[in-house]
Amino acid sequence: MKRILFFLGGVLLFSQALIAQNYNFSVVSPSGHTLYYRIDNTFSSPSVIVCPPTTKSAYEESWEFTPYPFDMSDVYPAPTGSLIIPNTVSWGGTLYSVAGIDSYAFSKCTGLTSVTLPNNLIFIGIYAFYNCTLLSSINIPNTVQHIYTFAFANCYSLTTISLPNSLDGIWSGTFQNCSGLTTVTMPSTMSGSIGEAAFQGCSSLTAISIPQGIVGIGNGAFQSCSSLATVLLPQSLSAIGANAFAQCTSITDIVIPDYVLTIGSEAFRYCSILKHVTLGKNVNYIENYAFANNANNDTIRFRRSEFPPEASSYWTCSQYCFKHTSENRQIRFEVPCGMVPFYRNAIYNNYSTSNPVYAVNINNLTALSSNNNHGTAVISRPASCDSAAIVNAIPTNGYRFTYWGDGDTNNPRSINVTCDTTVTAYFAANMCQINVSSNNPSYGYVTGGGTYMFHDTVEMIAFPNAHYHFIRWSDGNTDNPRQYIVNGPANIVATFAIDTHMVTVTANNIAYGNTTGGGSFSYGAATTVSASAYTGYQFVQWSNGETSNPYTFAVLNDMSLTAIFLSTHTVNVASANPSMGSVSGGGQFVEGATCTITAIPNSGYQFDHWQDNNTQNPRSFNVTQDATYVAYFAAMQGIDNVIADVVNVYTLGGRIVVETELKEEIGIYDIVGHKVDGGRKNRFDVPVSGVYLVKVGSLSPVKVVVVK
Repeated sequence: MKRILFFLGGVLLFSQALIAQNYNFSVVSPSGHTLYYRIDNTFSSPSVIVCPPTTKSAYEESWEFTPYPFDMSDVYPAPTGSLIIPNTVSWGGTLYSVAGIDSYAFSKCTGLTSVTLPNNLIFIGIYAFYNCTLLSSINIPNTVQHIYTFAFANCYSLTTISLPNSLDGIWSGTFQNCSGLTTVTMPSTMSGSIGEAAFQGCSSLTAISIPQGIVGIGNGAFQSCSSLATVLLPQSLSAIGANAFAQCTSITDIVIPDYVLTIGSEAFRYCSILKHVTLGKNVNYIENYAFANNANNDTIRFRRSEFPPEASSYWTCSQYCFKHTSENRQIRFEVPCGMVPFYRNAIYNNYSTSNPVYAVNINNLTALSSNNNHGTAVISRPASCDSAAIVNAIPTNGYRFTYWGDGDTNNPRSINVTCDTTVTAYFAANMCQINVSSNNPSYGYVTGGGTYMFHDTVEMIAFPNAHYHFIRWSDGNTDNPRQYIVNGPANIVATFAIDTHMVTVTANNIAYGNTTGGGSFSYGAATTVSASAYTGYQFVQWSNGETSNPYTFAVLNDMSLTAIFLSTHTVNVASANPSMGSVSGGGQFVEGATCTITAIPNSGYQFDHWQDNNTQNPRSFNVTQDATYVAYFAAMQGIDNVIADVVNVYTLGGRIVVETELKEEIGIYDIVGHKVDGGRKNRFDVPVSGVYLVKVGSLSPVKVVVVK
């Protein structure tokens, strides 16, 4: 009742706030939406609340647990898409922290798909995101302390929710009808209660773990969660409300914690496949039809062994707490040792005399292992009303049982279970010798051997010597370093081998020649490679500059050798008139080689030119093809005047040759005085045979006869 009054008081408080205050300013959010803010002075620092842009009262009609159909799109263009609410906003020269989301702030914003809330948010108001049917993603920061009534009701597209650490419970209808919600994570620090209809209609929710600190589950809190199969209730729980899990048609087992005092009417009604129910030791009030109409009920276990003076006061439901649809359905009722008469009367009064009541040891015995990798503890015979339980510790390979947690060393051992009891088996590892060695100490060495406990992790490392490498361990493992799990004594040998290197031998052109001698060789081995040229080609060198062929060397690393073959060409050299002179320099040359040819004139003759009119002598060129060069000579012709030691003039091959060291202009004139050539060169062409005058600077002209 206090909770209900508190809730209604909160409703009135929010109603008055919504009626009395309007927004103070608006700012465009980082996501491009216009948001409205109301300044709130109740916080220690300048703060604002995100609010709807209206003064319309959300409580103009009388309050009910049905959402008031207030549609924000009636007031302003509702935000759509992805909404980002900033951590702070600035207005009027003041920076405000965004502390809350006001009631109805985004109610019925059916186009919203995701919301990013500010990191320092403190509360989310009633109906804040009510009926946001496309909202599929929202972060709730850990600063949030309150999420008020129906804040996310009818958000059909939400699939996962992680609740903040500071939350003070879950208010009524908070996630009602979130039919797409599959996962809810509740923090271990959460306390308080789960309100009425908080998750009602969440038909996709499959499991829920309610944390310690929650003391109550409200009426209809998980009603019609038809996919809910796993429910873990905390020991702190004291009350389960009416219809709390009604119509949860996927639950098969439920354990009611020992501190639960009351189970509301129809709390688990119509849980159609619920088979096993265990009731806590302090349950004293089960309301009407709490477990009724569950056709698959198989076993009901009662753990309470003390009653008020009259046992019947334990049963207040006179309307068939465990009533089946089929009256002929047999249920096994299990009750504490010595309590059959008390329970039989109560059960028969509330169900049927045809259902058997069995005395069982209601105290829980739990057998644990200190380390499940070392061994297990099993209950080989459960405790009954007439005999003790027997537990057995079973070590895994390499371990041995040492003692139980209470110091007992018997194994197996018997235990009189007079209360809930937990026993823990402790194990110790056997010691194992691990020998680690090398297949050849000159190849490499290893570390990691010694004496170890079973299941210890040993790091083994194989260190190869220079020019050797690690291959594998003797058990086939190739990791190095290696993490070895000790599972018994072992001899592990590291296999090393000498390094091998690949020598690849190729030709620069397979049409020019071939090679032999490549392959894989141990480090330091000697190998010989050879190159053989085809006709018309010649081996020049290897790609590393070596010209030996065959080539022998020691293999010290991977290497690739290419034989360079080049095509060969013939250079023929001839004299146009052997009586005038001879030639030298022809022969066979590889592609690109330099060839030098020389024309050697006989006495009384001068070299004139090669057949291509080139006048260089000697002449050098790069050989690129087969070629023939012919040297032409000419007889030296007489002159009329020679100025000794200054100018030497003669004719050669129909041209006038002037040899002088003077830097003077030279002019060539015909017999009638017309200039036919000139300049600062040493050979001059004249048009026809005849007599010509050669004038060198200011010197007297020289007469010369030219025969073409």
